[in-house]
Amino acid sequence: MLKFIFDHLHSKSPFEETKVLDEDVQRALSWMKQRSADQVMAERERTVLHSVVVMGWHVCTLRAFDQVSEIEKQGAHMWASGECDAWLDGCKHGAREVVRSVNGPLLVMLARCIGFDDADAIEAFREGVRFFGLMEKCNLGPEVAFDAPMSVEGLRDDCIRSNTLLLEQLQESEHAAELLELTRADAALGRMSEPTTIDNVDLGTLRLCPRFPVVQGEHDDGRPKVRPVDHFSWSAPPAGTKKREGKKKMKENSINGRTSMTEKITYDHIDELIHAAKCIYTDLEVSHFMMMHRVMYQCCSHIAVFRWCQARGKQI
Repeated sequence: MLKFIFDHLHSKSPFEETKVLDEDVQRALSWMKQRSADQVMAERERTVLHSVVVMGWHVCTLRAFDQVSEIEKQGAHMWASGECDAWLDGCKHGAREVVRSVNGPLLVMLARCIGFDDADAIEAFREGVRFFGLMEKCNLGPEVAFDAPMSVEGLRDDCIRSNTLLLEQLQESEHAAELLELTRADAALGRMSEPTTIDNVDLGTLRLCPRFPVVQGEHDDGRPKVRPVDHFSWSAPPAGTKKREGKKKMKENSINGRTSMTEKITYDHIDELIHAAKCIYTDLEVSHFMMMHRVMYQCCSHIAVFRWCQARGKQI
């Protein structure tokens, strides 16, 4: 991987050349260019936050942090004192096990200190979020025109027929053992119930969707790396037929087909990371003797710290 990155920094880039970095990333790179390596490293270790934070029934002062490690110490104290578990006692959904590793009090504290204006994003850990229907806006992309989704009640009424047809067409995958192992691991984390035999399932009270494996490389011992995919765009053919009318029609009558979003979600991709790393390697004149993993580490850590110190809007 390192050789691949190093070789391509000296050749025609296989990544998107027209990629424009986010404004705050450009400012981070400009900030780094104006400072020595020692100054950058020193600033990375210093996060200054001043605030008086009101948390539930008590008021606490968040003093200036000379070291990021102080934040980590305060987070550890919250775990040890039981504050984190108490915060999750307010969970209104059945996925507490999934979010049990979230330090809610620390999230709330830091968000208030930096003036983060989307408290609902943090409360979502306790309140839960929609799984289908009209999804809530999360401000990760431009708004788009959308149609109100059809009700899922029609899917509920068709559970037995849909489930029966799905079970008839399922075939065992060559990676079934790996898929079952991953499913049990998800269950152990509280993401889903434990796998069970079909005899223990009431086919009229739930709607089954297929889970299939996607192979993504190999483990060191040669075993395939398998990623489980839940096919929530699957649906049975229309009643009275056994022939599908195409993928579009199949999706319309699926869980995903009864879901609409008010925005087009966008994410940072490896193109941005490679472009930022190349800027560090070339514009900042990083030594040719420096290992490439150091460049990538600097790219990730410095930009992350800059965004943390300059957090605004929805960029927490």
